[in-house]
Amino acid sequence: MRDYIKGYCTTNLDDYKRFNWPENFVSVPIVGERVQAKGTMFKELKVVRIVHCEDSNNEPIIIIELNK
Repeated sequence: MRDYIKGYCTTNLDDYKRFNWPENFVSVPIVGERVQAKGTMFKELKVVRIVHCEDSNNEPIIIIELNK
């Protein structure tokens, strides 16, 4: 059993699409919380939407929509 939540971050902001976003989370983020891009302390976006779904292996995953 894993001790993290698998997730995928997405954004429609062109200036932020080139950054790598976390894929493992210690808990399901709450709308309004901020997520920091990997490898930088200065690029972060706010969680605006969470979608619970399954990946192609029927494993639970969350899709996290980020915006300013």
